[in-house]
Amino acid sequence: MAVPASTYAGFWRRLAAFLLDTLIGGAAWSALVSAITLVVLGVLLGTGSTLENYSSSVPGWLSWTFYGVGLAMTWLYYTLLEASRWQATIGKRALHIQVTDGAGARLTWLRANGRYWAKLLSFLILGIGFLMILFTERRQGLHDLIAGTLVSRRPPS
Repeated sequence: MAVPASTYAGFWRRLAAFLLDTLIGGAAWSALVSAITLVVLGVLLGTGSTLENYSSSVPGWLSWTFYGVGLAMTWLYYTLLEASRWQATIGKRALHIQVTDGAGARLTWLRANGRYWAKLLSFLILGIGFLMILFTERRQGLHDLIAGTLVSRRPPS
């Protein structure tokens, strides 16, 4: 099932979906970080120790833990939702767009996973991979070209 050219989602709609997803992810991550921080503080203070004893060692491993949790949450959010029957994250659904393979079919988890990691390359080259959406015929970013995906508009449900 080929996707008609008029239905490709453009840069601004995709950016708005990304910003909405970032707000959702940021809120979830903040709630989780707050909960982990409270547990760690409770354990440390429950041992009778003072925070000064841990001031040099805790921030390092705790920061890396938070980064790892954030990365895992983001990875799972994008890959699982884009490979789901929704074919979209919550932000994309709100803006009536979906991710498909080159033929317009639902993504496999493997393809959604590849698309997610390819976004890092789009980001690492100063965002140029995302700006490509403005100039490519099928409104594909570098990560879409690498993963063989399309982002298209869908009728409101």
